[in-house]
Amino acid sequence: MSASLADTLEKANELREQGRYADAEAVLLPLIARVDHEYGPASVAAAHVSTVHGLLLKATGRYQQARARYQDALSILRCSGLSDELATLYHNLAGIDFVLGDLTQALAWGRRGLELRRALAGPDHLSVLLDEGNLAPILIAAGHLDEAEQLLIHVHAQFRVQLDADDYEIAVTLTNLGALAAHRGDLPAALDRLTQAARIKGARLGPQHPELIRTLVNIAVVAESLGDVDRSRQAQLHALGIAQAALPADHELRQALENW
Repeated sequence: MSASLADTLEKANELREQGRYADAEAVLLPLIARVDHEYGPASVAAAHVSTVHGLLLKATGRYQQARARYQDALSILRCSGLSDELATLYHNLAGIDFVLGDLTQALAWGRRGLELRRALAGPDHLSVLLDEGNLAPILIAAGHLDEAEQLLIHVHAQFRVQLDADDYEIAVTLTNLGALAAHRGDLPAALDRLTQAARIKGARLGPQHPELIRTLVNIAVVAESLGDVDRSRQAQLHALGIAQAALPADHELRQALENW
């Protein structure tokens, strides 16, 4: 893959991470045709573009299309010998099948990716920790709470050693710990962890970044269950404002917030 292609993919990823989804798509769509023409639709370069496009499609709520792009990449990378890239793709497929509600397939992808990543990098490598953190919410949803807790304790402890205290990945882990506490019925602990996560995400990404939406929704649900109606409403309205500014009108999360 050429340096110019890698730079363009990096730019698309940066725009997506900033929540600038339309700008990211404007960069990616011409690139897809260019890569198919210059490298071929079955090339490793095409697989990389498909993966980046899948991430954007997922962020904008086009989940089935995202899964199709990941599958396109998988059909190429399985034959490439690029094990680290394949582990990343398993990670992404686990996340999209989780969103689509196929917990069995999501668990299968997540476990496969984590096994491969551990074999490549060892138990405490950052890439392994990210995969463990990705698998944990799937385990929680599937009712495997003890296994999820073991992973999250390991991830949180290692992140506190390896990362800054306000790193985005610590916020993600706190979000998952909050979900775990909620599933165990400890709503005050859940609200505390989710609030910490929202504070870090807001400081790291900005108070109007779309990555805040799901955390704010979780805060709203837990606060409402605790009888704190004002806090619940505040979180819901904050999430709604972000969704209306950043997400397309047919995005399911935006529609759920508008019909709260």
